[in-house]
Amino acid sequence: MQQKARLDKPQKKRMQFCIKDKNISRSGPGLKDIHRRGPGDSFKILAEITGKNATEIQEACRKDRINPAQYANKIGKYKEFKAKLKTAVKARLKTQLQDGKITKEQYNERLKNFDKRLDDARDW
Repeated sequence: MQQKARLDKPQKKRMQFCIKDKNISRSGPGLKDIHRRGPGDSFKILAEITGKNATEIQEACRKDRINPAQYANKIGKYKEFKAKLKTAVKARLKTQLQDGKITKEQYNERLKNFDKRLDDARDW
């Protein structure tokens, strides 16, 4: 018989925030693809900023149990990281919009929520 996973207080608080905040799109771009297909956009952008290898940065994040936004904040390059990632996300969303995969409303909503979602990821 498996034991139930127990959340500590900070984890419960974050989970409750995610559940209560209905204004944040759950389907928008962000950090959800972080462990697929090797280093994603976030790690490639960090590699570009730092001059390191994207795979090395990804492994460092896994080792320290932090996400790319936290890594950028840790090295003092968060603003630069956020600006470059936002440019990449805009391009991806624009392509999805042109391909008819999302509506103009979805495009605007996801772009509007991007800053808050990335700041939340940094503060996670």
